[in-house]
Amino acid sequence: MNTKKIFIGLLILLFSVSASATFKKATKLYDKQKFEQAFNMFYDLAQLGHKGSQFNIGVMYLDGAGVKQDLVKAYSWIKLSDESDNKEQELMAEIRSKISDAELREIDDYYAHIYEKFSNEAIKQAYAPEIKDNEKKVSSPKPIEQKEARYPAGAQVRGYTGWVKVSFSLSTSGYPIDIMVEDSFPREMFVKASLRAVKKWRFEPTSNQKRYLYKMDFRLDGLGENNRREYNELKNIRDEAMDGEPSSQYLHARYGNYNLAKNDNFSPASWYYEAARNGVLNAQYELAERLFEGNGCEVDTDKAFNWLKSSAEGDFPLSQFKLAKLAYQNKEKEKALVWLKKALRSNSSIKSIDTEKTAFELVSFIYSNNIKSIQPELILEQLDLVGEDNIKNPVRLYLYYANVHESLGNTEEALDYLEQAVESLEDLGEERIPQEMLEKLTRLEGIVT
Repeated sequence: MNTKKIFIGLLILLFSVSASATFKKATKLYDKQKFEQAFNMFYDLAQLGHKGSQFNIGVMYLDGAGVKQDLVKAYSWIKLSDESDNKEQELMAEIRSKISDAELREIDDYYAHIYEKFSNEAIKQAYAPEIKDNEKKVSSPKPIEQKEARYPAGAQVRGYTGWVKVSFSLSTSGYPIDIMVEDSFPREMFVKASLRAVKKWRFEPTSNQKRYLYKMDFRLDGLGENNRREYNELKNIRDEAMDGEPSSQYLHARYGNYNLAKNDNFSPASWYYEAARNGVLNAQYELAERLFEGNGCEVDTDKAFNWLKSSAEGDFPLSQFKLAKLAYQNKEKEKALVWLKKALRSNSSIKSIDTEKTAFELVSFIYSNNIKSIQPELILEQLDLVGEDNIKNPVRLYLYYANVHESLGNTEEALDYLEQAVESLEDLGEERIPQEMLEKLTRLEGIVT
């Protein structure tokens, strides 16, 4: 077996990026003469200020491709696309010469209408983050018992460095439970070593059900921050991002600073913005979160909501879930329920890198807020998406399975999962099993026997 090939393969950034519309996708549809679909995609991007899409909207109005021919709208959209460059004067003059005197009087009104909404300045006011040098780092809890992760031999020999970000809850005595990988770089290379280590750690005891984040860095002795191994994949992604490739812009925002020294000027928020404008739903969600938190940019809740709504309308589950949580916080429970149900449907139908994590968070939200109006079948579907293989030290996962099976009338299955939840805690060394779990265990045993 060629170990070198295996590790090179692990460097590939396998990532499912969701996009409601991209310029490339719309152009392919246009070339296939699927004009109506292409028009709708170009229009979605045009509303985010994408100049190439605004120009194509104008051309399609000019040709009557996928839309009724309208020279007033053709002229206005092409003029808007050209607001910064002044390169289309000849084409605009040609269109204007074909417009009747009666229609000429409509141009100013229609152009003013779209300029007010979709010009560079309008888009900046509604969507663009104000970039700041305030990038936030992961705030990790401090273990009280910690064994260092073993550096993978193959990675060490070849000088590979990277990191893994995990999320987990804590048992009553501070043992990490329901551990999930949030992100890693290079993909998968350090995941097994990280999980083997962190599932044996112990943290300060807590009584809350909060999910914590922990970032584990893998660096070699003598290798400073400014001398990290460079990855050709990231260089290629950066070049593609610079050329305007939307998915690469998103990946560059997410991972691009790993090839950079501390003194290099790199703004993830700027690249998330570029990808978001190009229709990448993941980027629209990430940028919204940054605008809420003031991470790499100024806090701006209005712009954050604009991006959330844009990606939620594209059926991006994390954005729909975020809107559900915000509505719930504002005591708008009916609105929250609408978004929550949409998030459940979207997460089941759109496979991405965040599917398992989102599924677990959705179920946790439903049970922690005692939401009764969600069908048990929908909850079970999300739990199956999480999968036992994607979570370590599963306790709440088993507890959620027990809850949903009990609501479905499957008492034996509910008891089996609850027993597994208790056994998982005992295997960790937990001596203080929550009283409500023990009481429920006794009750279910009474029903089954």
